[in-house]
Formats: sequence, C-alpha cells, structure tokens
Amino acid sequence: VNQVLAMERHLSKSVVSTHEYSDTESNLSTTRRRSHKRGRHKKTAHVSYLAPHEMLAKQQSLAKALRSLEVGGGQVVFSWMLTLIISVLTSLQVSGIFLASDEVQSYRLHLARETIQNTGSWTSGFFLLWFHTICASSIACLLVLFVANRGGGSGISDIKAFLNGNGIPDLFSFRTYLTRTFGLILVASSGIFAGSEGPSAHIGAITARSILRFAVEKAPFRPRGMSYGHRSDCEFVAQGVAIGIASAFGAPVGGILFAFEEASSFWSKNLTWRSFVGCMLAAAVGKASAV
Repeated sequence: VNQVLAMERHLSKSVVSTHEYSDTESNLSTTRRRSHKRGRHKKTAHVSYLAPHEMLAKQQSLAKALRSLEVGGGQVVFSWMLTLIISVLTSLQVSGIFLASDEVQSYRLHLARETIQNTGSWTSGFFLLWFHTICASSIACLLVLFVANRGGGSGISDIKAFLNGNGIPDLFSFRTYLTRTFGLILVASSGIFAGSEGPSAHIGAITARSILRFAVEKAPFRPRGMSYGHRSDCEFVAQGVAIGIASAFGAPVGGILFAFEEASSFWSKNLTWRSFVGCMLAAAVGKASAV
C-alpha cells in the first residue's frame, strides 16, 4: 500500500501531459536564447520531466498496482466470509451426527432394557444388542464397498496425501460425504470401538472444499480476478480439518494443532488466524447446539 501511494505522489509531482511537456521545453529554449542575446545567461537548475512513453508506462504500472491491491483486499474479505460459513455448517453437521448417534444408542439400550424386563433373562437383551451391532456395522461396510470406497477408514491418511500434492479421486465427492456421515452414525451408535476424530476431520475438509468450489464458480459476491488453484484448495482443506476437529471435541486450539502438525505440510500466518477464528466459532456453535 505504501509503495502504491508513493508511486502515486511521484506521478502527481513529476508527470505532465504531452502538450505541457512540449510547451515547457519550447518556453525554456526561448528564455535561454533571449538570455544569451542580452548577455545575462545564468546557470539554472535542471528540471526533469517524463517523456510521453515514460509517463504512459508509469500510469500503467500504477493502475496495475491499484488493481492488484483491490483484488487482494477483496480476496481477503471473501476468504474470511467463507471461513465463517464453513465453521457454522461444519459444526452443525458434526453436532447433528453426534445427536443422531446418541438417539439411536438410547433407543437401542431402551429396547434391550424392555426385552430383559419382559423376558426376565439378560441373554435376550445381549443378543438384541449384538444383533444391532452386526446389522449397523454391516450396513456401514456395504456403504463403503458399493457407494464410496473413500468413506472407509479414518480419512486422515488420504487428506495428508492430498495436502502433499497427490490427486485422489472421489475424496471430496458427495457419495463419500454421504457414506462418511451415515457410516459414522451407524458405527458410533453400535458400540464399536471406533472414534470420530478422523471422520469429523474428513467431513470438515469435504465441507470446506465444496463451499470454496461453489463460491468461486457460482457465488455472485465473489471478487473479480480472484485467483483459484491447488493452493486455495490446500488452504481451505487444512482449515476444514481444523474446524472439524474443533467441532467434534470442542477444542479450537487442538483443531489448529492437529491440522498444523499432523495433516498439513505448508502453513501461513493468515491461515492460522482464519483457522483460529473458525475453530472458535465452530466450538461455540457445537456447544450451543448440544445444549
């Protein structure tokens, strides 16, 4: 900004138009001829003026600098807006998944308790819980096998590979998102020893990249001339990982440290601030929705 303002002040002081340039040169030559004739020629200070082509080059460079400054400022505001949207949506999704799994788990235990009371034997309740666990895990496996293979596992290793420059098909597709969401509900409610850390990070990454793609391609409020590429993908995916962890565990600092130390290979100061604010908002929304 300071360089652009200094360039503008320099142009306002030294740049003259082509007509003024020619008039000034002719006036100086006339004055010198008269002073030579009268014998009173004195040494005058040298006045420098920009030639027309130099003036045009300076004006073009100033306009280019101003355009880059305008686009950069708009891109920063646009990135912050997307961060807030991603935080709220990811937190609502993760909270909804946890609430749904808790409801299924409560209903499962309620049926087992009623079965034990009606039959008077704990064996019937045990087989009911066992049957639900087998059915839920089988449905999750079928989703992974026939709908989206990338929905299996934790998803952290795939995200690490993507952030290190590897292209992975269907990692952020809608089928993978559905498989990850319903699979997490079924597995978490069935009592299997499987955590929600990796799936929450994967859901946050899918949400962040999907919103970024939609905003850049179809949003009417996007800034003109905004650059978009693999770097933007990696930044928002890493940010989505941090927001997903913060939404799942209510730990904003933990989410940033996880994305910074475990998932990402490249980081920046601006990404740290955006991720921190997004994780704080996501944790707050998660706590409010849980209440």
